[in-house]
Amino acid sequence: MLVLALCLCLGMSGALAQEDGLSTARDITAACRFNGRERIEDLEDGNYRTFWTSHRREGAHCLLVSAPEAVGGVLVRWRNPAPLAAQVKQGEAWVTVVRSDAAYAALYLPLPGLTEFRLVNADSAGTKLEICEVTVYSQGTLPQTAQVWREPAEQVDLMLLSAHPDDEVLWFGGLLPYYAGECQKECLVVCFAYNAYHRRLELLDSLWTCGVKTYPVFAGYQDYFTSSLKDMYKYWNRQYLYQDVCNLYRQYRPRVVVAHDKRGEYGHGAHQAVSDAARKAVALAADATQCVGTVKTYGVWQVPKVYIHLWAENRLTMDWHQPLAAFGGMTAQDVARQAFACHTSQQGKQWAVLDGGAYDNSLFGLFATTVGPDVMKNDLFEHLE
Repeated sequence: MLVLALCLCLGMSGALAQEDGLSTARDITAACRFNGRERIEDLEDGNYRTFWTSHRREGAHCLLVSAPEAVGGVLVRWRNPAPLAAQVKQGEAWVTVVRSDAAYAALYLPLPGLTEFRLVNADSAGTKLEICEVTVYSQGTLPQTAQVWREPAEQVDLMLLSAHPDDEVLWFGGLLPYYAGECQKECLVVCFAYNAYHRRLELLDSLWTCGVKTYPVFAGYQDYFTSSLKDMYKYWNRQYLYQDVCNLYRQYRPRVVVAHDKRGEYGHGAHQAVSDAARKAVALAADATQCVGTVKTYGVWQVPKVYIHLWAENRLTMDWHQPLAAFGGMTAQDVARQAFACHTSQQGKQWAVLDGGAYDNSLFGLFATTVGPDVMKNDLFEHLE
């Protein structure tokens, strides 16, 4: 059930290896021509709910790009993610000059100074492209806003289990800005459910705003609203969910896991199910007789620390209001609010990133630990450093 992105065949560090002294790359999208036209509205309107669908040209479904100057790279935001290749015409044939095997929903493809090229599905040039947005960059050092995602490390520092896009900041506040952005921890977000493709892109914008550079795991569950855990398990298979989380623990070997409130914050059944699985999978992942399909591949894993939002025992309250150097003095809570604004489809509803209250996003309880209880109670990584 898990939907995991493939690794880029090109190292992302290499993609960004620009010569010293080059100016910052500029967004030259507005000056480019696509398929011989000055503008394709759906590719440049900043609206993830609209998308462009390709038509076959010269034997391939493609997007033809003509730029007024040498291109350093292109960022494609997909409706349906696909591996991407750039091709140039040599005589009568189209030849691939660079490709990525990643299926990131927001995929940056570095280009070697091309001005005329086409984009195709790297695995099958005959497959339709469905693209929400394209950003073309000139040569130079990429701006920080350009999303160049990477695969998780062999072991992640923090794994956040989040039911939906926007939960990562609504209920966990400054967690990601502080640990990913300020502390430079390897943070992996697992998003379990969403029912609209644009929400995936909104999540990527939110995570990038928080300083997360590791591409999230989209677990592939269909979203349903229920007000009880029992009803949620009428839609989600309990054992499959337990196994999926168990396998995630083993594959990524997180040092710290954080998950939803046991009661699902305001009572959402998906939140409750994610919290339930986060807790049950701790023992499963450490037991070689459970989820045996991944024991040989990954071995077993005992998660050192597991925190549950609002958990009543072994509580600590994080301070999301200290200025962060990584964000120019903004607080983690300020950054979380900016990140929530990236979820444009969720604005104007009843939820906001708030201080305190019944769902205090700074309040966590230590559910499980192999390193002893917290003493200072101001750092999820206490005893692990």
